[in-house]
Amino acid sequence: MSLAELIAAASSSNNQLRQEAEKKLMEARDRNPGMFIAACSEEFAQTNLPDHLRPQAAILIKYTLLNFAVLFLNYP
Repeated sequence: MSLAELIAAASSSNNQLRQEAEKKLMEARDRNPGMFIAACSEEFAQTNLPDHLRPQAAILIKYTLLNFAVLFLNYP
């Protein structure tokens, strides 16, 4: 599943699909926050995405940056 598909699924009305997408997004964020921000930035820069996906990508970037220090405090 692509990042754009995961972002779209994270706002799905299907509870199981939404939870799986949120889990995968958070795993990607926790595994490598810098790469996650870069990937979300690439999605944000896409002009051919549906209108609701770009703001969601921006929100993921924002919350990752806000919690960046917290994410790195968990690393040994």
